[in-house]
Amino acid sequence: MNIYLKIGITLIIIAIIITIVSSFYKSDSTIDRIAIKITNVLQILLFFGIFISYKQYEDSNKQTLLTQESILAEKGWVLVYEKIQEYYDKCPNFCNSLSYDWQIPDGVNLAKKTDLNTLDDYGAVLSLSVLIFQSFQNVLAYFLYYDTEDKIDAWLKAFIIWANSKILYDVWNSNKFMYDITVQIFADKIFELVRKSPPKNTEDIIRISKKICASDEIRRLFGDVKKKTPCE
Repeated sequence: MNIYLKIGITLIIIAIIITIVSSFYKSDSTIDRIAIKITNVLQILLFFGIFISYKQYEDSNKQTLLTQESILAEKGWVLVYEKIQEYYDKCPNFCNSLSYDWQIPDGVNLAKKTDLNTLDDYGAVLSLSVLIFQSFQNVLAYFLYYDTEDKIDAWLKAFIIWANSKILYDVWNSNKFMYDITVQIFADKIFELVRKSPPKNTEDIIRISKKICASDEIRRLFGDVKKKTPCE
């Protein structure tokens, strides 16, 4: 129980006791007047305690959001790229497909798919794919169920980049039945728009992100829980 709520309950009990005691004395007696003043003071303190308790709850909620944002960034972004590096030797074709050629800066020695003579290890592909799908799921849950003013655009841009992968798309189609329908709607829309018009530059990624947010499927998805999408 919140400490301020305990104080409030204690104050109410004290006020009740004083009221009962004062009832045994004549009206307008010194005891009666003191009881009225103390009761008034206790009421003020009680309202003050309720206000402080609310502010403490508000601060706690903000801290929870910051914690969740940190977890999302760590598990949904940083960890994915750490695993891409870790699994590169096992599934280089897949790892290369998770970014666009035009994103690779000059001077970076990236093996081209045509130079690779080995087949990707399916276990590594599946493990990395599941990690990405989990990122989809976690981000969607955060924006659906947490009372946040954050926007989902930055995450959509990352997902649009990963959705470039034909391998990831195939794994998704084979395994999406295991995910909640909300996650399926969310991921399906991302893959659909990326495959329909693959982005050729950062402006295209921004354009696709806006299209995803404006789509009927995503609006309905968020409309069932919230009054607006986290893009607005």
